[in-house]
Amino acid sequence: MVCYDWRFPESARTLALKGADVIACPSNLVTSVWEIGMRSRALENAVFVAVANRCKTETRSLDNGLKQELNFTGKSVLYNTSGTTLKQADGENDTVIEFTIDAREARNKSFNEYNDVFNDRKPSLYKLD
Repeated sequence: MVCYDWRFPESARTLALKGADVIACPSNLVTSVWEIGMRSRALENAVFVAVANRCKTETRSLDNGLKQELNFTGKSVLYNTSGTTLKQADGENDTVIEFTIDAREARNKSFNEYNDVFNDRKPSLYKLD
């Protein structure tokens, strides 16, 4: 996924249905609500999610001569298959996050003996166009 794709659950679901164990999302995000969305993408698809988000401020010159200041929120993060934060950067500094995962965890879509996030789907009831 790339940047704004985090807003659309279908993008993560499509990747997960195609067999992704890890969804990476390089980004230039300027809000903090993406953290809720990406945590949810990990949980609802039982996949690891890695968000590499830019930090610091950039000033741009617009065509109309005005200046625009963008404050990138940083906080690059890795979520596990339950949406729990495994490792997260701060919002101020360029940071490299390293973490070893077992991708096999993402291949088990059951969260108890009765429920499976893929097998329990009913796509015919909520077809997307």
